[in-house]
Amino acid sequence: MRVPGSVPASESVPRQQERRRLILNTKEGLSFEGGLGVLLRGALGTVWVSQRVPWFTSDPSARFLLPLLAVVATALVTGLFVSEFDYLYPLRIGVALTVLAWFRKDYLEGLRRHLRGRSIWSWQAVTIGVVAYLVWIAAWGVDSPVSNDPPAALAELSASAAMIWVAARVFGSTVTVPIVEELAFRGFLLRRLIARDFTKVPETFRWPAVLISSLAFAAAHQQWVAGFIAGLCYAFTHHAAACSPMPSSLTP
Repeated sequence: MRVPGSVPASESVPRQQERRRLILNTKEGLSFEGGLGVLLRGALGTVWVSQRVPWFTSDPSARFLLPLLAVVATALVTGLFVSEFDYLYPLRIGVALTVLAWFRKDYLEGLRRHLRGRSIWSWQAVTIGVVAYLVWIAAWGVDSPVSNDPPAALAELSASAAMIWVAARVFGSTVTVPIVEELAFRGFLLRRLIARDFTKVPETFRWPAVLISSLAFAAAHQQWVAGFIAGLCYAFTHHAAACSPMPSSLTP
């Protein structure tokens, strides 16, 4: 008796490999189709909740924390459908972009008030970002002394699925996730540790708040050395306000 989905022992090796590839592609399709359903339901659910729960409109912390909460919640849900390799990672980016788009007017208005006609470009912020990146890479071996080669499962994906996954990973790591994290850790947590009303915090450098928020940033990434140093760098950038991730003028 043969178990459904298994490969008969009498088949040749090339035929077995082809059968396994077909089975894998079928599972990929089902995963992406199911994931798309989760993404659509999550996006519609976010819109529905944001229109009915007062916290989303009356509490200014919502626009800072909700993007990160949405990413974490999506990761928990999709984690139920994947094992070692996260095929559904693009869904996190889709949900994060949905939430960011929902609050886009608040973000753009806050940025406009903060810049007051100045250029958004800042060499200081770019320099600090590059330094933080180099420190992160240098300290990576201390926290994660393991191979960082591309996962073998990525090579087993179809060409289109692999391109979608890689594109989402690159865009998420360089654009979406940094914005989400800055909103939560520097936009909210750092200033909330200074004052209860975090929307009216003066631009003062308070070491306890900087250290605690940096530790929280490191814990979230499970990179204690690299994450803590990067958190310090980003906190300094926030304090310098050369190109603040989200100014206090975001909220009235």
